[in-house]
Amino acid sequence: MTDQQFLAALPAYSEPVSLKSAQGRRIRATIRRGLAHLVLRELLTSLRRGYRGRSPDDVKDYYETNYVNTGERAAAQHGEPGRRVFYRFLDSWIIELESRHTEAIASQIMGNIIEDIAPASLCEVGCGYGRNLLYLANRLENVRCSGVELAQSGVDVAHQLQQLDLVNTGYGGVYGFTERGTDNVRRTNIVQGSSYKLPLEDASVDMVVTCEALEQMQTGRDQALREIRRVAGRYALFYEPFADGNDWLQRLYLWSRNYFRTPVKSLRDYGFEPIGIFTHVPVKPTFAYTFVLCRVV
Repeated sequence: MTDQQFLAALPAYSEPVSLKSAQGRRIRATIRRGLAHLVLRELLTSLRRGYRGRSPDDVKDYYETNYVNTGERAAAQHGEPGRRVFYRFLDSWIIELESRHTEAIASQIMGNIIEDIAPASLCEVGCGYGRNLLYLANRLENVRCSGVELAQSGVDVAHQLQQLDLVNTGYGGVYGFTERGTDNVRRTNIVQGSSYKLPLEDASVDMVVTCEALEQMQTGRDQALREIRRVAGRYALFYEPFADGNDWLQRLYLWSRNYFRTPVKSLRDYGFEPIGIFTHVPVKPTFAYTFVLCRVV
């Protein structure tokens, strides 16, 4: 999907507003005031509990609870109305359903990048309930796909999704599932495990991908990146809030929540050589994700 196709596909109430217009400037000023307030709130919360952001145990507990659902319900929710929120895309503000279209466009871009690399196998680290991974498996029907997720509840929902007729669900409709890729979806191996000790052999997959997963792992970033390097045979593709893609206030927000905020060039310290950076993705008002494609060195 091109940038123009993405904008054209937005719901009617999501007509883009130019960043340079008077309305666009007012939106930006309002968002920055709200972001400054969030930073202050996070810092005060951190003072009370004695550390910034969430601990690894906090993250695990959150997602174990967050993924308590059924596969049928998770699939159906993608076709239901959601809360309207702001995103920025290129030179426009858009009012969008919460995460629905923005997550789909990010997955589509990831699929485009992976198709160009044509790996024999891929593994998504921190795959959640399989939203992104199962889309990739459906689209890349000849790629052997797998996933590792910390929360067992997420793995359980993913396994339920694999057994559904996803083409005819809200999830399948938003993501453009086809019958052709159904077999690969059901073959996809999704297991419970930690990114700090991945249940995979050295260099056992052509490509490792992360999608908004390292975001939660700043405390254990070094260990997670070393593990990804260990199991990645050729490439790694990260979709994370790299420092380079955020301004000073957004980086301050990431710091206040203790989210991932590593500069792209620092990936070289872990054995990754960045060979492609992709920024044409919808951006949250609070912070932005960036695609970084790396060759394992």
